[in-house]
Amino acid sequence: MIKRAFKDENGSSDLLGDLGSTIARYAMIGGAIVFIGSLAFLFILINRAAADPQVAATLIGNMEKAKQVGILGAVLMVIGAAFTFWEEEIMVATNIILGIGLYLAPSWIPLAINGTGAGSPAFNTGVSGVSSIGISTLILGLLILVGDITIRVKNRATQGTKADQLKYGKGIKQETDKQNVFMGKCWQLPYCRKFVRERCPIFHAKRTCWKELVGCMCEESVIRNAMENKVVSKDALLSGAAIPRNNKISNSAKKERCYNCVIYNEHQKHKYRLSLPLLMLSSVGLYIIIREPAANAINRMIGSASSTMNTATGGAIKDVTTGEWFTQFLVLTIVVVAATYALKVLEFAIFRLKV
Repeated sequence: MIKRAFKDENGSSDLLGDLGSTIARYAMIGGAIVFIGSLAFLFILINRAAADPQVAATLIGNMEKAKQVGILGAVLMVIGAAFTFWEEEIMVATNIILGIGLYLAPSWIPLAINGTGAGSPAFNTGVSGVSSIGISTLILGLLILVGDITIRVKNRATQGTKADQLKYGKGIKQETDKQNVFMGKCWQLPYCRKFVRERCPIFHAKRTCWKELVGCMCEESVIRNAMENKVVSKDALLSGAAIPRNNKISNSAKKERCYNCVIYNEHQKHKYRLSLPLLMLSSVGLYIIIREPAANAINRMIGSASSTMNTATGGAIKDVTTGEWFTQFLVLTIVVVAATYALKVLEFAIFRLKV
């Protein structure tokens, strides 16, 4: 399902309005036309440079201009697509794959285009231009992916489960008399109502409603006793009789009540906030651990492909090297993508499975 950029959590209003969506759509379409047109123009010039070394030198200026226009087209296309298809996974994957493919142009363009001018300064300028457009696309794609993660984390950490998915306490306002204690008990969270708390057996027993499967948002007897101002006796607390036990419904049904409660949702948001630093630290640790092995593996793969093409073309293609910075950037991209999917798994576990 396509989710428009910068809509609210319920998808009901677009903060940029229709004008913003229209601008983004036209930027995407116009950028794509410029992007494709610039690449096509570069390929034509590269082919001319390979076919006729005598005119190759006169093409360098046009190649540089085509590269600059192509980068501009990539910026408009990627940003416009991000606004139009926000959170659409195919958009992120397309940007990254397209960027990597174009950046590696020096490894496959010579295979596709042969001629006496191949390897000339003009030919290399054109190939470098394609590669520059590719790296621009890749960097923008990665930045948008990071932006997607940031917005996703912010929304989940502050809103948790969508309000329309909650049944108990939906629309209730936060209490102002109670501090929101991080990973606190139910009565330490802002949706625990004061008039109920003062007569709530869970509060006096210093327990939590989701452990006892009974609370002030779902159990009628708790709410009725609070409204009738019934005092919770010490004897009842000591004997365990103060906490009401509803035997008319199963434990699974009671758990389902918790899962649909605004107080439990606040508890889940705290779990999410606690898990995020662990996920981020794990991602950093993963990068540190695989940085060198993954970079070496990428270099071996590219070197093997380059050697195969060199052999297939009778030595017409020189060995391709990507540079240490690119391999490290590619490893970082892999880690960021892995962290994105790990984040989705975390969200699913906490806000759907309610673990």
